[in-house]
Amino acid sequence: MNKIITTFLLLTTLLSCSYKPILGDKKYDFQISNINFEGENKLNNIIKQNLKNNAFGNKKYDLFFITNKKKEVVTSNDKGEPLNFRINVNLEYQIFYNNKKILKSTIVKQEVYDNKSDKFELSQDEENILLNLSEELSNDLLMAIVLLNNDS
Repeated sequence: MNKIITTFLLLTTLLSCSYKPILGDKKYDFQISNINFEGENKLNNIIKQNLKNNAFGNKKYDLFFITNKKKEVVTSNDKGEPLNFRINVNLEYQIFYNNKKILKSTIVKQEVYDNKSDKFELSQDEENILLNLSEELSNDLLMAIVLLNNDS
């Protein structure tokens, strides 16, 4: 009888929890009317899509950003073969309102990951890392605009 009650309580507790991402479902009270970018096209397109999907409202901002990606070896073995890599993504951005620059800043994100003997698997890991980093960058950009929007 004790096991049944414990199982019931455990299932009830676990199933009653609801997870919602902070930025996932939120629609903001501004929109980004013009997005111009330079640099890494794949990263830029992901960032642009995330920004367009989350911003709706009357206040319109323009955005210009430049992305740079750098892959470097962190550690290597005695033979000089890489053991770990680091990807650094640098995002320099400018936010404009009524054709006036109101914010210029830089965001840097990085991720360290292990080398793989299977090069296809290594490239898939790198793709996933770049996807995650670009989503983090777009969330940071959204937060910067939210803070600007709340201040004005």
